[in-house]
Amino acid sequence: MSHRRKKPDQYLLALQSVLNKIAVYKFFSNLTARFSKMSFIKISVQSGRAENNFNRAFNTNENIRLSTLLRYWRAIQQLIHDGELTLGDEDKPLTFESLIDDELTEILDMVNKINEMRLEEEVEDRDFQHFLRGLEVYATSLSKRGLLLQEEANAFYSLIEKVKMQGGK
Repeated sequence: MSHRRKKPDQYLLALQSVLNKIAVYKFFSNLTARFSKMSFIKISVQSGRAENNFNRAFNTNENIRLSTLLRYWRAIQQLIHDGELTLGDEDKPLTFESLIDDELTEILDMVNKINEMRLEEEVEDRDFQHFLRGLEVYATSLSKRGLLLQEEANAFYSLIEKVKMQGGK
């Protein structure tokens, strides 16, 4: 018996792409909120990269490779251990789990189930409406920075309009 998934419509594919970008943005934001921007150079150098590499990845919302993430993570942990990187909230240890907040968890859950969604039903769902409207600020920020493709922005804002027409505020 085959477990083939139905092909999601274009709006959902674009939404999935936007959600992936928002997830990367949220993860980087949660990570970098813990230390000063001056630490970006130290992280780059400690990970064997050029001085501006971490900053560039953050500013361009780069969906970095897993190996790069692991290098950055190890560099951060080493800098903390050596006392060269101080965290803003020193009472709260920097763990991978601490970077995955409730909002990021909700975004990732939505990305994981997008292939099973029916857009017509989702647009009428109040939870989906609330979820989508809550992401508008991130999509707007990414769009203003030129980090969303035009088709992604168009699809996302078309979905927002559909939600508004359904009464989602």
